[in-house]
Amino acid sequence: MYVFNSGTQEAVIQIGLDEDYKVNIEDLKEKLRNNIHKSLPDVKLSFEPIELTEKIMIRAHLLP
Repeated sequence: MYVFNSGTQEAVIQIGLDEDYKVNIEDLKEKLRNNIHKSLPDVKLSFEPIELTEKIMIRAHLLP
């Protein structure tokens, strides 16, 4: 998703994990960073709370 208050070089990806999927979230984040870095070494990842992502998406829809 294009983030209106940044540039085309940034995107938001929202994922949801099944309730039955048991994992340490910090371990999962580290694995994702490592795996993505192997294929795309210049990509930087950040993990934002879902509430922040929802606020960004809502404001994007309110703009003309």
